[in-house]
Amino acid sequence: MQDWIPGNQVMSLAQMTDLEIVQGCITKSLTPHNDHGQPVKPADVMIQHISDLEKDVMRLDELAWDLSGAEREKMIVEQIEPLQERLQDAQAYLKLS
Repeated sequence: MQDWIPGNQVMSLAQMTDLEIVQGCITKSLTPHNDHGQPVKPADVMIQHISDLEKDVMRLDELAWDLSGAEREKMIVEQIEPLQERLQDAQAYLKLS
């Protein structure tokens, strides 16, 4: 039996995001590893997560500009604002770590 399980297997089996895995490892004093068995810095995962969130916000923002009226407002309230809050939370978490 191997000593570690690749994160992509854990993610698919547990239906977890990489951020959730890293946060769980931190709280349990475990060290996450990449697919090559090398330790992963939690800050690196957060930086990638923030980058992905920024891309999602930009993509949705561009889509919202193509809409008008109630459709646009609905997208902003239901999709963009919650994503921006997650982005701000992730940025704050990174600054604290």
